[in-house]
Amino acid sequence: MKKFFLLSIAVMSILILVACGKSDDAKKSEGGKKEAIKIGALYPKTGPLALLGTESLRGAQVAVDEVNAKGGIDGQKIDLITTDAGDPNAATSEATRLITKEKIDLLIGSFSSSISLPASEVAERQGALFVEFGAVADAVTERGYQSILRVNPRSSDGLIIQLEFMEKVIAEQLKKELKDVRIAMVYEDSAFGTTGAEIFLSVAKKRGFNIVSEQPYSATSNDLSSIIIKLKESKPELVLATSYIADAILLTNQAEELGYKMPILLGGGGGHPLKDYEKAVGPLAQGVFSTVLPEYQLNKDFTEGLQEYIDAYKKKFGTEPQSGHSMANYVGMKVLIEAITNAKSKEPKKVREAAMKLDIPKGKTANGWGVKFDEKTGQNTRSDIYITQWIDKELLTVYPKDVAVQEMIWMK
Repeated sequence: MKKFFLLSIAVMSILILVACGKSDDAKKSEGGKKEAIKIGALYPKTGPLALLGTESLRGAQVAVDEVNAKGGIDGQKIDLITTDAGDPNAATSEATRLITKEKIDLLIGSFSSSISLPASEVAERQGALFVEFGAVADAVTERGYQSILRVNPRSSDGLIIQLEFMEKVIAEQLKKELKDVRIAMVYEDSAFGTTGAEIFLSVAKKRGFNIVSEQPYSATSNDLSSIIIKLKESKPELVLATSYIADAILLTNQAEELGYKMPILLGGGGGHPLKDYEKAVGPLAQGVFSTVLPEYQLNKDFTEGLQEYIDAYKKKFGTEPQSGHSMANYVGMKVLIEAITNAKSKEPKKVREAAMKLDIPKGKTANGWGVKFDEKTGQNTRSDIYITQWIDKELLTVYPKDVAVQEMIWMK
């Protein structure tokens, strides 16, 4: 009996030691390998936002492949758990599922503000961390949440470069003061389009801009002829258009069908900088400008690691990057990886604290961004938006000069 008692104690001691070993920070699987770090990825993979959603996800995947090929983070590979968040309801349900059912506390996304806003709200409520790489609505980082980081710039950051470009370049080309330029605005009516429009209209009112037409519309519309007729009647010299891909194509092609020759067109990111836009509208893309997340056609002297990113993307997907959104997500994912590495943990609060300590100067990432997060909002204060133009079927960065690769052209 005594021997049995001693044997029982010995067995229990071994079991306790084994259990303690499994609770170690280095967490290993039964096969002796360290457990993967799971990160939930919420992107629209179906529906009208799928093209840019999929392209955005590709950039994050390239960054994950890169770190996993080097052994992961302290021996732990990253497992990117992708899900389809095609609309706000799906974003809410999928974020909830990933956190509560899959037990994933780190989430990334999402390209669209209409997806980012509800998904990050779930993360805040559940104590997870949501890191945004592409959505631009200012509200994403203006709700006082402590569970949000955004690597990419805000809509208001785009307005700054847009106004500078309009004043220093477009108005000068038209030989007018900016306040005298006839400006028309067309924009899709979700958070993406309306956020920028509201901010611009506020500035326009203060500065006395001549807004001759303001036309919101649904991005799912299959007929924009009424918008185009109103545009034509207002006789603008500059059209500011904020559109997704399908509506950007529709607006351009229908204008041609209705005999309306667009004046200077400055897109607000979204669909206008996409290769599919140029393919669909052909020569009508020539000369179209767009504010945009940094495209891969950048001054390589200002973009550390740009060529390596392009090569890795080509190797994985068999084509050149389709949009600056993939590169923004590549850079964003690398920032998150660095924060996890420095935190030596995947716990949301520790990762956020480590991210707050990052201090990367501009020009030290593949797209030229730096990294310094605002303590209160979680917004990266060193990310920029540039101006691109379609020239001979290529989307080239033309402004500011330090990142430009081509002189801009003017259509007659």
